[in-house]
Amino acid sequence: MAALSSYGAKKGFDLSTVVGGLETKLVGVRGLRVRSDHFTIKVDVSITNPSDKALDFSSGGAMTIKQLNIFDKSGKLVAKATPNLQAISIVPGGTVVLENVEVSSEYGNILNMIISGVSTNPEDYTVETIVDALGTTFTI
Repeated sequence: MAALSSYGAKKGFDLSTVVGGLETKLVGVRGLRVRSDHFTIKVDVSITNPSDKALDFSSGGAMTIKQLNIFDKSGKLVAKATPNLQAISIVPGGTVVLENVEVSSEYGNILNMIISGVSTNPEDYTVETIVDALGTTFTI
């Protein structure tokens, strides 16, 4: 947390407040594929910075999106990805879209989705994003 405060202080704000306030949303679901031991799906996830402070981690791995967890309407985890995305910049009030992120799901999760009706409507899912910023982990 000290590294976040120090980095933010150089920029004139508390970085942990900005990173912790990021908002994520699933905006696209497509391309269900069968693999030998799991299914994969391509998703697009938007990350919005509602603050008035810019986030610019364009190098050095200062901020990394470690994991995306996709939940259905009932709150059950149905898929996840470990993209390890770095080089993230979001202007104040801006949104970036992570496109074509491949998430995977075990057969049991997909079978439950099929039984309850598979949906490609992003509104039927929520996304939880695990972010590491200068050694501190945030769940957004």
